[in-house]
Amino acid sequence: MLDYFDDIVRRAFEGRSDKYFRTHGAATFFFHNVRVLRFDDDEIGSVPVITGRIVKDTTLHRDQVYVNGGLKATSLSIATAPSSFFLLILHNHRLVFVREMAGAPNLQQFALLLQENVRAVWNEFIRSDRDWNSLLRIEGKPTLKKIKTEIPRPSVEVVPLASDEEIDAQIGKFSILREISISFRGTNHEIDNSQFFSKWHSMFEDLDAEEANIKFKSADGLDKNKAKVETKDASRSGTQRVRLQGVDHQGGSLKIDEEDFRLSRPLSGKLGKKVPSAAKKLFEKFKQAAADGYIKVKSISPAVKDKIDEIEV
Repeated sequence: MLDYFDDIVRRAFEGRSDKYFRTHGAATFFFHNVRVLRFDDDEIGSVPVITGRIVKDTTLHRDQVYVNGGLKATSLSIATAPSSFFLLILHNHRLVFVREMAGAPNLQQFALLLQENVRAVWNEFIRSDRDWNSLLRIEGKPTLKKIKTEIPRPSVEVVPLASDEEIDAQIGKFSILREISISFRGTNHEIDNSQFFSKWHSMFEDLDAEEANIKFKSADGLDKNKAKVETKDASRSGTQRVRLQGVDHQGGSLKIDEEDFRLSRPLSGKLGKKVPSAAKKLFEKFKQAAADGYIKVKSISPAVKDKIDEIEV
């Protein structure tokens, strides 16, 4: 993300809403009032973030109401544009997301919009008139195929950070836990898991894989206490998806994934309309959650530090 921040990522967020948007059904999604800001951090100094709102612009329709004990046909349409506020911390790819009202965009809608925008900008970027030989060190004529090899089509995936308390609670719903499935996708180079998961990630990158999956299965049931430990370990980096399957205490089939044990923290009061002050509030909330041990943040490499220092606000 940092390698082409100005050329691709920033434009995907800051581009005009009449050009970079996503339509689904009767709703149109777009980013609004996006800013690149910097906040102070005791460990690494100045931290760049990209922040703003995602808007869902749509129209609500009413065809009937219930009045005085009966149904009455009456039509009404009303425009509505609920929003969610986001704060993306650029050096560690951590996303703080707040749905500001009922009907506001969710994390999946955020990811879909960002991916559509990023791919549209990427498509323009790789076809632009540049000195590709110097930029990518391509030998011979810089064909589109060669450029795509060096700058593959980007994808966006938002993996919720897990709460240890929620993992304990969700695994406690199983009478028999029969399967744990862990999937790896392209990472943000911030893996700091156990030796076991670090080895898998190393193999993943050495093989230039796009996806990898590990499954632990037992018809008689896996050890739930040890499953809690391993699930927390697998979820800690925020780059792996974890799915659990088994039988609940009523004998029914039960499936749980990272959406069910996502980390959430209470937020007092409203964020307000001003982006800088709202972003500052969320950044401080993130730092406090990290200090309290809810979020694990790895120290950044010198190469990443150099890249974030170059980002202009």
